[in-house]
Amino acid sequence: MAEHKSFTKSDGVVVALILSMGAWQFVFCDRAPFGYDDVFYADAAASLIRTGVYGIQGHREANQPPGLSAILALVQLACGGGHLAFLRTMVVCGTLGLLAAYALLRHECTRAVAGSICLLLISSPLWFQMETELVFPAFPFLLSTFLALLALRRVEGAATFRSRAWWIAASSALTAISILIASAGIALLGAVAVRIATTFFRDRRQGAIAFKRYGLVLLAGLAVQVAWMHRTPESLEWPEVPGFPASYLSQLQMRNGHDPELGLATAKDVGIRVVSNVFERARIFAALLLGLWVRGLRVSAVILAPLLLALIGWLASIRKARDQVLDWYFAGHELIYLLWPWKMEMRFFIATSPLACLYLWRGVNTVWLLLHEHPRAVARVWVPCAALGSILSLQVGLRGERGHAWHGGISLGLWIGSGVLAAWFARAAAARRSAQAPAPESVGHFGLRPPAAVWGIGTLIVLAVFLVHLSGDFQIASWNVLATKPPSPDVEAALWIRSHTDSGAVILARHVPIAHHVSQRKVVWFPPISDPIVLMQGIRRHRISHVVVADRAPNDYFLPPDPVSFARLQARYPAAFRLVFDDRRFAIYAVVEQNAADAMAGPASGK
Repeated sequence: MAEHKSFTKSDGVVVALILSMGAWQFVFCDRAPFGYDDVFYADAAASLIRTGVYGIQGHREANQPPGLSAILALVQLACGGGHLAFLRTMVVCGTLGLLAAYALLRHECTRAVAGSICLLLISSPLWFQMETELVFPAFPFLLSTFLALLALRRVEGAATFRSRAWWIAASSALTAISILIASAGIALLGAVAVRIATTFFRDRRQGAIAFKRYGLVLLAGLAVQVAWMHRTPESLEWPEVPGFPASYLSQLQMRNGHDPELGLATAKDVGIRVVSNVFERARIFAALLLGLWVRGLRVSAVILAPLLLALIGWLASIRKARDQVLDWYFAGHELIYLLWPWKMEMRFFIATSPLACLYLWRGVNTVWLLLHEHPRAVARVWVPCAALGSILSLQVGLRGERGHAWHGGISLGLWIGSGVLAAWFARAAAARRSAQAPAPESVGHFGLRPPAAVWGIGTLIVLAVFLVHLSGDFQIASWNVLATKPPSPDVEAALWIRSHTDSGAVILARHVPIAHHVSQRKVVWFPPISDPIVLMQGIRRHRISHVVVADRAPNDYFLPPDPVSFARLQARYPAAFRLVFDDRRFAIYAVVEQNAADAMAGPASGK
């Protein structure tokens, strides 16, 4: 492990570049108003200030921790709030989070590698877009967790009792804050617990010392998590619907969080989910590094290479230092999201992306060493894999599917190149053994020593990717400031509701936070179910006056979509609803004469 305790000019250059990128993003945040459900955190912050209740519409939130809304409440008290101020808060947290990541990574690898990782991440167009357009816990969580990891590292190296006590208190507070920002913060507790346990099993005396050092961190985090989990939740609006918005544990039991009608997951479903999430997170990782989404074949080298190299790097890290808290934190965080029953999104990967890049780099180093030390073994394993990957990538390229042809070509080149490289190393090793010759001092005929060749190629790749990132960043910055973005159908429907209904109207809508924020009406969740009887019972129970039916295809977050659910409802109760507005992207129905409509209901269709 490389130790870099002093701050040098090289560190200053990296810090300046990260701050420069952050300043650029700060200036070019999105100017549009809230348009998605991330408005929940802003409205919950306003509720905290006004009433002290964490939630919206007077309902206490019991799932998503209050950390982000508490941060936004402080921002609102300090500078008045607003969408732009909250987006800039995300930029500040993301930039400081990468500075904290750099401070940690420079102890785990060279300054050049640590700086390259942080600069490639902050310059990625996908990072730029998310940081400047959406308000989510990802970036505050990135900051708090890396500060916690830094503090935990300082606990081990503290020279005096006083300094160690200070770092223990700091790491305990930062771990608790991380859990209050995102529930995935429990991965920090798991990492600390594994750190104590592994030390204890090897040496009980050292294990007792480790518990004295980290026990307070573990206890503080557990206390916060238990207190949050035992917070009394509001009664569910639709107790008949499994999964969301019940507890996370309830959601994990579902086959698919987006479609509750699929029911509970079996062991087979969980296995399929884990495999699918592995590839989705690998695709997100590749997209973040390349600055564009890679779609299509799962066996693409563009997707699999970062995944395999990061896995190899993590295993090498565990083998070298089994007590590293950051290694087990990364594993715990990934395990949580491998079991996640919802669609993988970039926001779920942001917090561990610097560590994923670190393990990717370590994986490259490990493979390079294996190629030199065991070339024939590597070739026997890799050449057949590369051949299979080449065949599958060639099929994608020959099909010429829109958006996938270039992907298949790049993947084919990577598979062939890696297979040829492995075979070349094996052949060169065999030739050296037969001739009893020493290992070569240069690569090819270029006269470059291996370290020089690797660093030269690596520098060119980093610069090329960085320039590609910047071109995408310029487009996003221009779009954020100059473009007029069309509102979503949920926003348009809420605007109509606000201008055409009285303040006492009760609305049934699928996306509650944005519908309530824009319409300023009470909104009840339109559950993704197709049972008309259950829906009608809920409409009567909540005294719904209007139903929003939005067509978001193909971007529906919940299934079945609004039109499908409402079509079954309207078929069962044809006289219960009157169309009051119809647009290409949404329709609004008024609920009329519920009891009379029930008497005139058509034949039951069931589920």
